[in-house]
Amino acid sequence: MTPWLILLGSKRHILREIFHDESNPFYGFGTDVEFKEIPQSEWVPYMKERFGSVGLTIEEEGVLEICRLMRNVPNSIQELCQWIVLSGETGRLDIPSIHEDLVSLIENKSGRYMEKMGEFSAKEKKVLLALAQQEPISSIASTRFVQLAGVSATATKATVARFVEQGLLDRCETDYLMTDPIFRLFLLRKFGLDQKG
Repeated sequence: MTPWLILLGSKRHILREIFHDESNPFYGFGTDVEFKEIPQSEWVPYMKERFGSVGLTIEEEGVLEICRLMRNVPNSIQELCQWIVLSGETGRLDIPSIHEDLVSLIENKSGRYMEKMGEFSAKEKKVLLALAQQEPISSIASTRFVQLAGVSATATKATVARFVEQGLLDRCETDYLMTDPIFRLFLLRKFGLDQKG
């Protein structure tokens, strides 16, 4: 019997570096299997069961709101759900209470996020805040985005490339997205930014 070795990961930039960079020893290793986005309809029974086990009920619109807020990122959905479960609340989990729980989670993580912000230069912070405000971003070199960031187009491109390399941003088909939707929501709250649209 042939032994199997399964390597799992959700950080695309790290996986690309390990398996797609010809200078690395694991270049071309194995077979890629990509899991597609989990349909929101499949989160409904999962969340009903998970919350039901701690005395919470949730309707489909609540599940869809959690998915929307967490931009359908499974890890972030799980993080928010776990935060709600650990809160000890019982009864009906409605949209206003989901938003309250999310604010509480953001506040809990704010120290960590402020420490992360301290690692960035002033220019990097400007680009990061513009990304948070305007995501998804299809063109980081557009006049509108460069003006919003207040940084030159060259510096913006270099900063975005670093953010992708660090795993802070991901390039999804045609758009750039922040990999941590909770961090993005923290930035919007902390710096009083209006969301696009």
